[in-house]
Amino acid sequence: MRRQEKKLDNRVNEQIDAQLVRIVNIEALDQDDIQEVMPLKSAIALAEDMETDLIEIALNQKESTSICKLMDVDKFIYQEKKKAKQAKASRPKSEQKEIKLSVDIAENDFNTKERHAREFLTKGNYVKVSLQLRGRRQGSQVIRDNATALILKFIDNLSDVGKTSAMPAWQGNRVFVQVNPK
Repeated sequence: MRRQEKKLDNRVNEQIDAQLVRIVNIEALDQDDIQEVMPLKSAIALAEDMETDLIEIALNQKESTSICKLMDVDKFIYQEKKKAKQAKASRPKSEQKEIKLSVDIAENDFNTKERHAREFLTKGNYVKVSLQLRGRRQGSQVIRDNATALILKFIDNLSDVGKTSAMPAWQGNRVFVQVNPK
């Protein structure tokens, strides 16, 4: 039994508060004379005899016992880090991609950008569709309306693979909307 200097969220040995503990890894210890539920002091003594630690996994409120494992703390920390790393790696990575349009975009350029947005959405990424007005175009309300209509047409064409939670929003001379994958 060693004192653990590393940060551990679980309670170990004397830190455990419960009077009774349930040891869950008895089968792995190859000892038939160990009881599954025992007093805390007996469990700590058993851990000392086996030169391991008593680690609290959970607290059973119903039976007012701590659920514990007999194992080395370093090994337990290693296993927990490995589980966390595997869980993080298995999570799908979704990124935000941006598609920039312009008011006078040609039809085939529009279709190409739509195809790229469709690919991003099918891969699980978010797509931010934006259109920025420059120069004299900023002041014209007709051009602002055309820009909003173009963005609406773009997100309508993507409605089979994505959805939006809000209408296109203007921020200064720029209009944008986020399309989420379905």
